[in-house]
Amino acid sequence: DVGSLQLQGPSPLQQDRTCMSGQSCKLESIFGQSLSFDDIIMIRDTCGFFPSSHDVLPRFPNDGIVNTVMTNGETFTWQDNSSSLFITAASGYYRLCWCRPTVTVARVGDITCSLAEHFATDLGELMLLGPSPLEQHRTCISGMPCTVANISGLELQYGDTLHILSTCGLLGTEVPGIPQDGLSMPGLGSGSFFTWGDEPITTAGGQFRLCWCAAGYTCEMLEHFGVDIGELRIIGPAQTQIYCASGYPCWGALVGVHMSTDDQIMAADECGAPVEAWPSPRSRYPEIPGFPDGGKVPLQSYVGETFQFAWGSIEPITAAGKVAMAS
Repeated sequence: DVGSLQLQGPSPLQQDRTCMSGQSCKLESIFGQSLSFDDIIMIRDTCGFFPSSHDVLPRFPNDGIVNTVMTNGETFTWQDNSSSLFITAASGYYRLCWCRPTVTVARVGDITCSLAEHFATDLGELMLLGPSPLEQHRTCISGMPCTVANISGLELQYGDTLHILSTCGLLGTEVPGIPQDGLSMPGLGSGSFFTWGDEPITTAGGQFRLCWCAAGYTCEMLEHFGVDIGELRIIGPAQTQIYCASGYPCWGALVGVHMSTDDQIMAADECGAPVEAWPSPRSRYPEIPGFPDGGKVPLQSYVGETFQFAWGSIEPITAAGKVAMAS
């Protein structure tokens, strides 16, 4: 017996923790022998192996390396200028990999914790709750109510919400024409089914983002919806402006997303106004007198995603001059 060996580091090695995607994550009450403020934890798929192209995990702050250590190496979190950073990664089961820098090892050199393979000690599992995968693309049609179904993930629940934005988590990225300002009703079916009510969406056709926030957390501001779970493709035309002259035929063209020759447009005073039978009193007149075929006209193929249409190929437009809506 020549003495004792003190092995410093985390103990036991089954210190599993749970965090929520879209929220800040704090790893508290890490136990061990002679833990230090210098200790570092990295979130990886597998501890200790040389990283593959997929091993440095996306959507974890600082490539998964915890940058703030408190209470003598027993609490870890991600922060930037004293503000907590949000994890927006896909839900799943990850590994908590531990490293202490400035340890010299013969034939290896200094352990600086600057490389992923330096994090060889697996101290437990991180279960990250939330949606997964993050490519759950869906499609809706402009002019109709929108429903997003079959969202999958880990421990999704009633009350999760989706926000339709052009970029998740950023101010000023709202999408006009979405009911409820883009915020879904509380998720049904254990957080797998979302709707924006019975009102139709009226936004122009395009590609937008489905941004997720967990029930039980603050989901009031756009930055709370930082988890991008996929693309929402809205089928429909882009907005355009067409000028015509009364007494002449009128031609125009539309571009959009997944339009077809089965689609029609209609010149109207107000898009979506109901047609009320005469002689009932009317406060709105959807159709415009003087447009052939009640203002309705089918789309015709032109080039690529561009379609053309024409009023007055047989009889000209005789409506009074005004600004009309095309729906």
